Amino acid sequence: MDYKFPSYQKLFEVTKRRLKGLKNIASKSTGKLTDQDAFMFMIIGNINLRFNTICMLLESNNYDGIFVLQRSIFELQLAFEAYMKAHKKEEFLKLYSKKSNFETVNKWQKLIERSNEDQADIFTQEDQEKIEDWKSNIIEDLDIPNNRDRMKLWYELATNKSVKELSYEYLSALDYFISYDEPSNWVHPQRLEENINSEFDNTISLNYMIILIGMLRADINWIRDDITEVAKYVGLSTSDRLYKHLNDLVSFDKKLIEIGTSINENRKRE
Repeated sequence: MDYKFPSYQKLFEVTKRRLKGLKNIASKSTGKLTDQDAFMFMIIGNINLRFNTICMLLESNNYDGIFVLQRSIFELQLAFEAYMKAHKKEEFLKLYSKKSNFETVNKWQKLIERSNEDQADIFTQEDQEKIEDWKSNIIEDLDIPNNRDRMKLWYELATNKSVKELSYEYLSALDYFISYDEPSNWVHPQRLEENINSEFDNTISLNYMIILIGMLRADINWIRDDITEVAKYVGLSTSDRLYKHLNDLVSFDKKLIEIGTSINENRKRE
């Protein structure tokens, strides 16, 4: 059975405008947007973007890829929570940049090593030496002796806590389950029979539809709460336009509740 999910497109555009307005307020105090504040807006902007992508898929009755996108949104939200609570946001930024550099050079070196084993002769000796020097400098800059620790996510390194620990601290065990643990089964090929039927059409069971509604409700509430937190952070006390937008996000959530109620009724009939 197809369910008519609400369109997020208009709210997506309004959210962008509200974020631009908040960014302008943040810039006024110092004359320009700080790197720390720019990073904050980049995180929430990506959450808004990926949630809109999920909603566009749902509007076309396509569920494929939604659980994968959800895990990405969850990690972004977790990063946002940890970042906003951090007293030294510049340390988060440094680790984000250093970890990004490490991931880039590490993957290049693995490719070079494998090509040498395969005798593919893709890279010259000069290429290999440059990559090795580059990696050596990046590892020195990252300053994490343990190779296993280097594989952790940047916000795990910044907080010295795992994804699960951060999830339980800033969100909840239920959030961790429906938005990270279970979606991980879809990131990896572990829910194949739940994603496609015998006719090779995309499908989803009512049980997973309930999880899906929980995911969507978490997302829209995170977006609303994040905007509220950013507004407080930049010193915005009152705004009629922002207040209306937050109410519109609440209305979107109520529509999701209605769909969830309908799904539960259909489950009882099975």
